[in-house]
Formats: sequence, structure tokens, C-alpha cells
Amino acid sequence: MRNPPTTMLPAPPAVPYPLLALRAVLRAALPVLLLLATAGTASLLPAHAFEIVVNSDNLVPQIGTAELKRIYLGEQEFWRGGPSGPVQPVLREEGDTDFLRRLGVSQQQLTNRWMRLVFSGAAYPPHVARSDQEVLEYVASHPGSIGYVEQYSATPGVRTLPLTD
Repeated sequence: MRNPPTTMLPAPPAVPYPLLALRAVLRAALPVLLLLATAGTASLLPAHAFEIVVNSDNLVPQIGTAELKRIYLGEQEFWRGGPSGPVQPVLREEGDTDFLRRLGVSQQQLTNRWMRLVFSGAAYPPHVARSDQEVLEYVASHPGSIGYVEQYSATPGVRTLPLTD
């Protein structure tokens, strides 16, 4: 009696042993890596990676994100409870993505908004600074100004303004 023909399955491709070992290590380590990557990140990261700075003569005790956004979009011209003159926002030459993300605007939106305000005669252009030091120097010499810096260093005539939300 003849045996029925058997179908031969192709042999699985040969995988070198080091790759098999690496795959096994990665499978075992992945849950641990994910846990470490997500555990406690809220306490490790600052609420924001910038400081809001104003002239030390400005008596405004704090500022909210909504008001900050209005100032930086040119929608709020004067301080509420602060200096009697106009608000003078200081922009960075290269927009700080963390700051803009906090405001909920893109660099393009900010640029377009100010171009419309300036070209329509509704506002003067904001001061543009190249560095944190230049922001601090401008804010120290202009009582109505507001700026943001990545690294605040104590500067005469400047103080930080707490961001409330």
C-alpha cells in the first residue's frame, strides 16, 4: 500500500541566534520601558519651560493664559491693574514653541496677526528680541513691557510674573 503524498511546507527562514535573543529581550523589556516612560512624568516636567517677565514697577500680581494670549495677539492694549501705559509685548526672533503651544497659537498665526495690526495702523509692532538677555534688558527699560524667557536670571528692574493656569 502506498502512502498518500504529503505536502511539504517550506521551512521557516533561519534567524540568526543573536537576533532571536534581542527579540526576546525587547519583548521582555518593552512593558518595563513603557511604564518607566509614563510613570510620574507629570512630576518630573515643569508646568512650562519659560518664565513670564515684566518690569518691576508693574504691580500686576499674576496673569492667566487667556489674558497672556490676548496681549500677545494684540487684542489687549492696556494692563488691567498695572501700568497706565500700553502693554508692550516682546516677541522672540525664533518663536518658542512651548510658549506658543501654551497660548494655543502657531508662529504663523502670530506673525499674520501682527502684520494685519501693524499694516492697518491699529498697533505698533512688538519689540523682537534675539535672546533671553535682550528680553530682560528691554523689559527692564520699558515699564509696560512683558516678555518670556527660557532661563530667568535676576535682573535689576525685572521680575517674574506667575502664570496662573
